[in-house]
Amino acid sequence: MLSMRGATGILLEYAKDRSGRIEALSFKIDLEGQSLGFRLPTRWKEAEQALVNQKISRAQWDEDYVYRVAWRIVRDWVDAQMAIYDLKMVQLPEIFLPYAVQKDGRTFYETILDDPSRLLGSSKT
Repeated sequence: MLSMRGATGILLEYAKDRSGRIEALSFKIDLEGQSLGFRLPTRWKEAEQALVNQKISRAQWDEDYVYRVAWRIVRDWVDAQMAIYDLKMVQLPEIFLPYAVQKDGRTFYETILDDPSRLLGSSKT
């Protein structure tokens, strides 16, 4: 989906724990001659914890199931975003802005999360 719409590179990032599980999908998009990097995390462990918090019986799911579902959700989300892009309602970088990788390796979202005033401005008058 991404390469057909201009992504110039795609990388699967594996977990550092050597589990063989992919923890993020990274890709590049050119914008006015500049290559921008993006990183979409799966956070499948958080999805697993959500099932635990919802008290859904462990007999109904296992770690592999949660991992596959988390990736399917990411794929479906990207597919839906591509439909919006195909209709020219947004530009590709606009869709993925929260996932843009900054110079320090964090995403734009992570940067704002650490310091919300960078986005919203100061509340001081």
